[in-house]
Amino acid sequence: MRCWQVSSALQTQRAADAIRARQLANGAILVDPTSVSPNWLMPYYSNLACIGLIIAYKVLQTTAYRDAARRWLEWYATHMNPDGTMYDYTYENGTLTSRNTYDSSDSYAATFLESMERFRLDGGGTPYVRTRYSAVQKAVRAIQRTYQPDGLCWSRPDYPVKYLMDNVEVYRGLQAAAQIARVMRQESEWKTWSLLASKTLMGIETLLWYDTGGYYAWARHKNNALETRLSEWYPDVMAQLMAIAWLPVSSRRQTLYQSLKGRFYLLPPSLDTNLDIEKAVWWGMAAYTIGDSIVLNEIRDKLLRVDLRRRQLYPVSLYGHLIRVLHGV
Repeated sequence: MRCWQVSSALQTQRAADAIRARQLANGAILVDPTSVSPNWLMPYYSNLACIGLIIAYKVLQTTAYRDAARRWLEWYATHMNPDGTMYDYTYENGTLTSRNTYDSSDSYAATFLESMERFRLDGGGTPYVRTRYSAVQKAVRAIQRTYQPDGLCWSRPDYPVKYLMDNVEVYRGLQAAAQIARVMRQESEWKTWSLLASKTLMGIETLLWYDTGGYYAWARHKNNALETRLSEWYPDVMAQLMAIAWLPVSSRRQTLYQSLKGRFYLLPPSLDTNLDIEKAVWWGMAAYTIGDSIVLNEIRDKLLRVDLRRRQLYPVSLYGHLIRVLHGV
């Protein structure tokens, strides 16, 4: 072990502490440390960071991480729009100001739902989630705003594009909401949301699968035209890895993983840029799901060599993903 490589526990602690350094007293999690101004808050990134905090609590049993996750979830729940959507915010001179817009309505809600289920399951948060069940319902309604009869969601009501990444997150979010409803003994919503999740998975498999290329289209437009380029990291390859990592294991995705690995898997000896780390965590999550221990261990080793005392990762979600890779998705 080289002198700058640390244990997974210590790296997890440093990543979780970095997320906390981006959290305001009211629970909001910013993209950059709170000392940075101007700054901003994208709830999508914050939800993914929150999942990292929950995993850190599960692994380390540090109550500060659990409390930080709960405070973020509370901030999100109390700042949702009446229709369940959530705006981005600017942070400047100690004040958060809504931008009155969002990048997507489906992914923000979906990742919030997954965060709530993670908190319930791994943070011992069932009592809290019970008190905020109405926020779960509102988030599902935000997804339903753009949920189409084919099971896929548009990114926003005013942006009728069905993205692979968004719909993978919608599937997971609806699955999480259904599990929460089941535990809360809301049978009707449990069954309804489970059905919606199943339709989304079917839509991904039938309407976003590009049979000619043997991979997923990363977008489907309103006129049913597909975006099928597979040469760039984002969104081309990253979207494929998200589908592999976050959808149920299947022979199709196992074959896809091996194909992508042969064509695109190449990480530098050290992860010196945020892009390097972004690529590493997504390959790591995909490798974990597929069961590729050789690649997963290689990536974990590289992540343990990243000096988080001197490195600022951007966006804040990278810290959450790093924790996921170190300890399983």
